[in-house]
Amino acid sequence: MTSALREAPAVVDRIVSIPEAAARLGIATGTLQRMRLRGEIKVLQISPRRIGIRESELIRVQNSLAEAPIAAHVPQERESAVLA
Repeated sequence: MTSALREAPAVVDRIVSIPEAAARLGIATGTLQRMRLRGEIKVLQISPRRIGIRESELIRVQNSLAEAPIAAHVPQERESAVLA
């Protein structure tokens, strides 16, 4: 008979609040919410009124923001005004 036990993950991700995640990314909470709505960051629904972000997801986003040029983060409709 096989065991029904599952192996524990090597590292357990800490769940970070939206205000903490925004502070660590150096952006406003509203900017983080827009990133979430665009699908640029994955969130966890903790309860009906609360969401959080896995530590590993936050690190992934930090790395992608560090690698991408600044113009890549400017919305398309505003890009021409900013670059003009």
